[in-house]
Amino acid sequence: MIKLNYINDAVDFQNIDRILVIKLQLLGDVLLTTPLYSVIKQQFPHIKIDVLIYKETLTVIAENPHINQIHQIDREWKKQGTVIQLVNEYSLLKQLKTNNYDLVVNLTDRWRGGWLTRFLKPK
Repeated sequence: MIKLNYINDAVDFQNIDRILVIKLQLLGDVLLTTPLYSVIKQQFPHIKIDVLIYKETLTVIAENPHINQIHQIDREWKKQGTVIQLVNEYSLLKQLKTNNYDLVVNLTDRWRGGWLTRFLKPK
């Protein structure tokens, strides 16, 4: 079997143990990210892949065998009031921060994804 190198060598994936992929979009957009997980796992089976998505898109990737952990932002938090939203999002941020990601792949074109990437300070 021929092994193709789909991933650019700009990032040394041999030294990466954990990746967070951020895709805060709708169902179809999240579905389009699924080949990314299989390509990474085929090339680098040692890497753990975590994903951050909106809760309503969970069904699209819930059974993906290449994903280690799925983190969710529930958009209903906003409807529960600012304090509840801030408490829930802060709790999520603390949880993400403890994972010490080596790489964060932000596939979201909104400010929140960029802010999270910066906050998590990947290696």
